Amino acid sequence: MTAALIWWTAAVLPHYPWIQKVGAGSMVLVSLAADFLLIYLYVVGLQRARKAAVEAAARRA
Repeated sequence: MTAALIWWTAAVLPHYPWIQKVGAGSMVLVSLAADFLLIYLYVVGLQRARKAAVEAAARRA
């Protein structure tokens, strides 16, 4: 989805009239910001889970 939004912003949006560029572009930019935030939070969560699993395994040993 993120790749599609980036492609749409780069390939399709420039051909719209300026008022649609502002409206649609701002909505897409907010969506992209949310996408990248969710990707970041997912990666951070995976790293925390991995660290917790390693620490739990070390306590058992």
